[in-house]
Amino acid sequence: MPLSDDDCLELLRHLQTRLRQADPELFDKLGMTIIGYPPYEQLQKYLHGILMATKEKSGMIYHNMVLPQLEYIKSAKGKRIESILIALSPEEQQLYQVQQIELERLPNYTDFIKDLFELERIIDEERRR
Repeated sequence: MPLSDDDCLELLRHLQTRLRQADPELFDKLGMTIIGYPPYEQLQKYLHGILMATKEKSGMIYHNMVLPQLEYIKSAKGKRIESILIALSPEEQQLYQVQQIELERLPNYTDFIKDLFELERIIDEERRR
């Protein structure tokens, strides 16, 4: 049986409850983005918003692509590069409340992001039945 509007709303409410606990700021931001859409589109947009926000916060690219390459890159003095720091502009420093970001310290949400993509795929597949 295909995913009904009631099923979509139930899944959406569950995601909202969990997100409210985990990231109240993102919960507030995403809540406004789905108003006025049918239940399936609300669920789809909400899940996609969580996915995009998680990708932004994740060091996934650094951990999966950059870190393995660091052993082949040397500094101008011939030393091994241990980590990469990003210096922020004064505006960014004020926004993020830090002067720089050390990429190695960003959380790696690779598995969670893969799970979110899979959940999107399953929901879409169930809706098409």
